[in-house]
Amino acid sequence: MQDIFVNWGIPIAQWLVIGGMGLALLFALLQLVQGLINDTANTVKTLAGMLVFFLFVFIVYTMADGSVSETFEKQQYAHVTPGLMKGVWAGILTSLLLVLGAFAIAVVMEIINMVK
Repeated sequence: MQDIFVNWGIPIAQWLVIGGMGLALLFALLQLVQGLINDTANTVKTLAGMLVFFLFVFIVYTMADGSVSETFEKQQYAHVTPGLMKGVWAGILTSLLLVLGAFAIAVVMEIINMVK
């Protein structure tokens, strides 16, 4: 039973993820073109926000540590490379920082609303 999941299930899931990402990019591009046609000012603001987000992710990725810990130096984890560790650490750190930032903004906005 495990062979079925490993030989068929995981590759099918990977292709479904790739297909979903492709469709998401296609719909994003269509939305961008439609936004540029209908409401240019809002679309430029959206693009600026996306640029800031990608710049933030890039900065976190360049600061992330890519060292492989002793746990992953065994033969069964040969596929774990420093680049993979760097990407995973950057993803975790980015998610954590964005969640903490959202929480902080929510608290600050509630305080501002109470003062009004």
